[in-house]
Amino acid sequence: MNRDRVREALAPRALTAALMDLERELGREINAAVFTPGELRDRVRNGDPFARAVLAGPKVFLEGDDDALARIVG
Repeated sequence: MNRDRVREALAPRALTAALMDLERELGREINAAVFTPGELRDRVRNGDPFARAVLAGPKVFLEGDDDALARIVG
């Protein structure tokens, strides 16, 4: 997926619509949390339990990979 499509998909209305469709398909609720790279880095550095749990769990990357994520969070 290219960067423009990722940005489009993360626009609030588009994200909400996509998640609603996915929730119906999966039959369960999905709660999204969107952070800028700086916000995520700050949360991790400050020991935010949610951010740390997300980083420790399985991930599906729309863009980048584990190395790119590691560069963001330090």
